[in-house]
Amino acid sequence: MHYLEVKFSNDTQTEPSNPHIVVKIPKPVVKILGTHEVKFYSFIAETMNQGTIPTCYDAVFSEESGWSHIILEDLSKTYLGIWEYPPTKRYCEKAIDCLAEIHAFWWDHPKLKELSKHSYVLYVPKENSFTEEEII
Repeated sequence: MHYLEVKFSNDTQTEPSNPHIVVKIPKPVVKILGTHEVKFYSFIAETMNQGTIPTCYDAVFSEESGWSHIILEDLSKTYLGIWEYPPTKRYCEKAIDCLAEIHAFWWDHPKLKELSKHSYVLYVPKENSFTEEEII
C-alpha cells in the first residue's frame, strides 16, 4: 500500500475534504486476489457509498496480466491503528460493528438479486439449500 497526499493547483474549483489517498497494488505472489477486491469496490461498495467503506476513486483488474490497482480514500486517521495479534476486544467489536452495518444495508436490498447473478462477486445460497438440521 502506498499513502499519498494529493496537491491541487490554485485554480481548482473544489477540493475534496480529504486529500489523502491510498493506492493498493498487490504483491506478485497474491496479485490474483486483487480481482476480488476490485469487484467488491466496483459492485458492492459502489452501491453502499457509506462511511463504513472508504470512497473508491478507481479500481481496475486486468484479466490479461492479473495485475490490479485500487485507489481509495485514506481513512487511516479514523481507525484503531496497528493491528495486534490476537486482536483486542475493542478491535473485534469495531470489526463486528462494521460487518453488521454492511449486512444491514444489504438486507432485502433490491439490487441484491441482481448482484447474486455474479457468483464471483457475491455468494447467495439458493432457497432451501440447507436442511433445518444442518443450520442448527
